[in-house]
Parts: sequence; structure tokens; C-alpha cells
Amino acid sequence: MTLICIKKSHICFYKNGLLISKYIIHFLVSQQTCRQKQIHTFTHIQESDFMSINNGGRAIRHAFTLVELLVVIAIIGVLIALLLPAVQQAREAARRIQCSNQIRQIGIAMHNYHSAFQLFPPGGITKISKTACDLDGNDESDIGAPWAVLILPFMEEQARYDQYDFRYAFAGTILNSTAPNHAVQFSPNRKYQCPSDPNSTSDSCNTNYYACQGGGSAPKCTASDAPDRVYFYNGIFHNNSSNRFASVTDGTSNVIMIGETKYCPHISGAPTGYTSWDTGLRAYPMGLYDFPSGLCAAMEGINSSDLDPSVDYPAGPATSTFGSKHPQGALFVFADSSVQFLSDTTDLTILRLLGSRADGTPVSH
Repeated sequence: MTLICIKKSHICFYKNGLLISKYIIHFLVSQQTCRQKQIHTFTHIQESDFMSINNGGRAIRHAFTLVELLVVIAIIGVLIALLLPAVQQAREAARRIQCSNQIRQIGIAMHNYHSAFQLFPPGGITKISKTACDLDGNDESDIGAPWAVLILPFMEEQARYDQYDFRYAFAGTILNSTAPNHAVQFSPNRKYQCPSDPNSTSDSCNTNYYACQGGGSAPKCTASDAPDRVYFYNGIFHNNSSNRFASVTDGTSNVIMIGETKYCPHISGAPTGYTSWDTGLRAYPMGLYDFPSGLCAAMEGINSSDLDPSVDYPAGPATSTFGSKHPQGALFVFADSSVQFLSDTTDLTILRLLGSRADGTPVSH
């Protein structure tokens, strides 16, 4: 049997009553008082259970010191700080690729619609003449289907398309509850949502893709009581538009067809007035608070508005400012169905020219 005795600052190992070694120790632990020589003893344990001894006869402790532990924590923190941005960038790159594929599919659907009907879908159908500028009309009965609904059969969404009754009115906002198609509107459609936008959740009906209604420094008209809500008619899409490839005389590779938006009015910021990917152009009596929902002009710089649909009601920027949650720019699909990423620093004059289908001005981008 091995007996370990501790007295004062020494530790002694005994085997069969004989002292075999004695070492200086740095701490004192006792279990019971030994009757002989007033020393402390531990019995029925092995030397290795207490401590290990090196060749120099000094005790080797197995535990970490506080300093060592703090150093390890600091190293781990530095590694996390170095790796986290790389992981986030990789995830954003994957989301941007997915978004690019989605907006490309919308562009292809536009082309297929054109092949079927020999023209692009209207920006939105209404009972208001397309020669009128604003949407002065009844917001419960004068609004028809938007472009995003009309191309559904060309996006493998025939079943969803069949739910709508195109003989009757669409809602322009959630507030237009008496519109006959209101009951089937305002359901999420992930094909119109960018995965980088935190507002675009699986239970949200917002959209991140607006058709381009034109471009320039000044709109053709505005809503009378909300002048930041603008109307352009020099793009491919507008109220009751009927443009063809032949209408795009600036060249299909030089004209924006669809662009990203992060300004779609959201249920969080406007629970009684939010819009959806399938809401029509919002008419309003005397054109007071109307706006071309689902359409945006290349009027302001990309991402130039700081309004957040989760807390604000950005109906104005939604009509004049393209933008996205991707860093430093947004994705666009042009009339030739090519997808391009335009940065926030894109020259505003060039951006406005890209919104117009037939201004006759050469442009490089």
C-alpha cells in the first residue's frame, strides 16, 4: 500500500512503511490527522492520482493558469473576428447569386410573354386612360391586374394565376378590401423576394422587383397631395402600356426592364396601407394619394433613400429610387434579359438614360 503524508511544506511517499521520496509542495491538503508524528495522511490512492513527478523531482500541475486561459480566449476571439466577415461575405455572395437567378427568370418570363402576345405586359391594367398622367379613379373598382400577375403562366405559376378573376378589380393596397380579387391577393410569393432583404420573409407578401416606368430628372406628373410619388411614361412599363421590342429604339441592352427595390410598403411599417407583389396600380379619387405600385423610375440614385419599409411608408422612394440590401448597389435585368449589377456610384445621368426606352442618346454602362 502506498501512503502519502503531508507535513508543513513537504510531501512524503511511503511504501510498506519505508520512506521512498520527499518533495517540496506548493499547497497543503489534508483528509484526516495521522496519529504518528502529527502528520496528515492520504490512504488508498496512487501517486499519479495526486500529482505527477518529473525527472527533476518537481511537481507538474495539470490545470490551466488564469493567464493561460485568458490567452486562449483572446486567441479564439481573434480567430472569430477574422473568420466571421469571410463567412458573412460568402453567404451574401450566395444570396446575390440566387437573387440574380430570380430576376433573370422574370426577364425571361417577360420575353416569353412578348413571344405569346407580341408585346410586353402592361405595367398595370386600369380603367383610366393611358393618356392621363396620374391615376385619378376609384380605388375599389378601377384597378386591374399588374404585370407581376400577368406573367405568372410564364413562371410556372399557372395554378396561382388561375386563382384571380380578371373580370373584376384588384386591390391597390390592403385597405381596398371590397375589391373582388382582394381575397386571393396578399399571399407570399418567394419568386419575387430577394433573400438578402430581411423584410422579405416567408410570411410576407412584399416584392423586391419593380418594373421600370422610365427615367429622367423630372417626372411627367405626381400625386397631387403626395408630390414625391412620381409618374414616368418614357420607360417600357406604365399604366395600360403596350410596348414592343420595336418600341425600345435605344437598344434592348441599353434599357432597364426590371430593377431591384427595397422600398415596397411593408406590413410592419404600414399595417393598414401596405402593398404586395400582386397589387395593382393604386388609383385614388382626384389623384390625391395614388401611386404606380410595382413600378419605379430611374430618377434618384441607387439606394439613395434611407427610408425603411419596416418602420416607414416609403411610397415616394418606391416610385423613384431603385435599391437593394446587397452591398453597394442593386441588380437589374435589361430588355435583352441580361442581368447587371449597378453600383450606388453609377453616374445619375447615365442611370436616368438607362430608364428611358427611346431617348436617342448613346449610353455606355
